[in-house]
Amino acid sequence: MVVVEFFASYCEPCRHSLPALQRLAERERGLQIIAIGEDEARDKSAAMAVEFGLTMPVVHDVGNLLAAGFRVDGLPTTFVVDRQGVVRWIGGADPSGRELARVVKAVRRGG
Repeated sequence: MVVVEFFASYCEPCRHSLPALQRLAERERGLQIIAIGEDEARDKSAAMAVEFGLTMPVVHDVGNLLAAGFRVDGLPTTFVVDRQGVVRWIGGADPSGRELARVVKAVRRGG
């Protein structure tokens, strides 16, 4: 299973969802998480990764090509993809991370 989160430094809700994503990564061992920065400048995404102590890979989306491919229309946007590559959930701002944690557990159980 993979969690993919799109974020940007100008996105105020992202300042809450990224720490929640990091807490989930620390609790759910083996969960693959990728954070994708949508800022024009790579250093802004990197600075947020440092600020929030992100341990997951942080990718800079040059030209917003990944966001276009995923059809992201707002930030933050989070995708949960199961082991078969099926997108099982798409979410937006989840400041506490509770909804994402619930979805991850359900998908892991096969639900």
